[in-house]
Amino acid sequence: MKWLIAEDEMIEREGLKKMIGDRFPHLEVIGEATTGKEAVELADTLQPDLITMDIKMPGMNGIEAVQHIKKKHPHVRIIMMTAYDEFDYAREVMREGVKEYLLKPTKKKELIATFERVIKEIEEDLEMEKSQHQTFIQSDWVQAYFTERMLENYPEEIASFFPHQETQGCAWMVQLDTPNEEKHAWIREAVEEKAHGLVGPFIGSVFPVWIFAFKEDHLGTEFSRLNPWVRSLLNRFESTFHEKASIGIGSLVRDPNDLIHSYHEATLALTVARERKGYALYQEAKNNLNLDDIDLSLVEKNIYESVRNGSRKVAIQQFEHLWAMLDEKNEDRQERCRQMVQAIYGMTRELGFHHLQQHNTPPPGTSDKAWRLWTMDHIMQVTETIHSYKTVTSKDAISQAEEWIQEHYHESITLEQVAEYIALNPYYFSKLFKERFQQTFIDYVTQVRLTKAKQYLSTTEKPLKEICSLVGYKDPNYFSRVFKKKEGVSPTSYRHQQAMLK
Repeated sequence: MKWLIAEDEMIEREGLKKMIGDRFPHLEVIGEATTGKEAVELADTLQPDLITMDIKMPGMNGIEAVQHIKKKHPHVRIIMMTAYDEFDYAREVMREGVKEYLLKPTKKKELIATFERVIKEIEEDLEMEKSQHQTFIQSDWVQAYFTERMLENYPEEIASFFPHQETQGCAWMVQLDTPNEEKHAWIREAVEEKAHGLVGPFIGSVFPVWIFAFKEDHLGTEFSRLNPWVRSLLNRFESTFHEKASIGIGSLVRDPNDLIHSYHEATLALTVARERKGYALYQEAKNNLNLDDIDLSLVEKNIYESVRNGSRKVAIQQFEHLWAMLDEKNEDRQERCRQMVQAIYGMTRELGFHHLQQHNTPPPGTSDKAWRLWTMDHIMQVTETIHSYKTVTSKDAISQAEEWIQEHYHESITLEQVAEYIALNPYYFSKLFKERFQQTFIDYVTQVRLTKAKQYLSTTEKPLKEICSLVGYKDPNYFSRVFKKKEGVSPTSYRHQQAMLK
């Protein structure tokens, strides 16, 4: 939680930080203002959750500063602090929505009680906002985009929606005999009691659960701790709905980038869980898996990947391989082809190729051979279109994106902004960008910014706060954390090291 102190007396600032910092360690001081004008500027730049504001400051006073701040940031909580016990002052700030008004010198007990009230209000607001975000993620956004490809390309961005926890996560695949929204919501609420994550939509009778971290540390350390909770969840579900659910659970992973692998494992573990009518951990279930089924799903996945990459020859080879495997297993090849072509055209729409249209399916009674040719025709049409687009149009577009980033790195940049500038679908742009630079869009922008920051640190005497702004960061503390994480030393230490080398 971010705290801005607006107080012109240094002794008052230090005393306040000491008393409050000891009691509320999660409250981070992100800035200190000594004038009303500076408080307004820092509120715009740093976006604090809480401001403590002295009324009497040089130039613009605290009341005027509050009026400016509340116009732009109506939800920020403000505690007014003053040595002047005058009703007119209190009445002025209350008109602006300020509820807390402390007289200096303030007793420690009263100060802490005031902070507790305000922090509780802020936490309730944040919880409500997070709940609204999660509702959005679990509905429209998930329905449209939350597939394997989102986990492959945006795992860290998705994880950032949730509080940071030092625990592992994992993926589940859940299957219900008679699926409905009430049961789906029940499982979502049960998972949310213990974990931070997302519950995806039904795909037939199955839906995924993506757990990024557990709220209780012991649950995310090993499966022996997780098992009792999963058993209890399944027992409560059966008692409530008088039917059993099946859950496949992938490996525990710490890095969000590895969650996609846990998802694949959960999908395979579900085949064993279905037989048990309970749950199955991939690590225990893998010895009981049917390798033919695994091979079939892997070949199908390879076809989709080849189509997405515009690799026509590989896609056709993989399809021929799948066709032979379906023949050996006496599978319904026509239905498999129909589902595959539907999935491929769904993928093209996601990539932004809305002009591609699926041909009518072969009429009833058509031979398997005709279905095979129909499917191959669609695979070739889509892969050739994607290949052409990647090799001609996108090559210039990615170069344009690179130039745009180099020119605008000091501004607030989003992937969607750049994709719109070069007229590419955001998902497709993200994939092409990663292929070109071997890193994500966010990592690339961070690298550009830090390279510029290092140039400023080693060749100028500009203050750190100014350099932070020049390279696109609003918060100096956040900039310093990113710099240290990537470079191994703080910006100040880096500057000293470079000075020693001269």
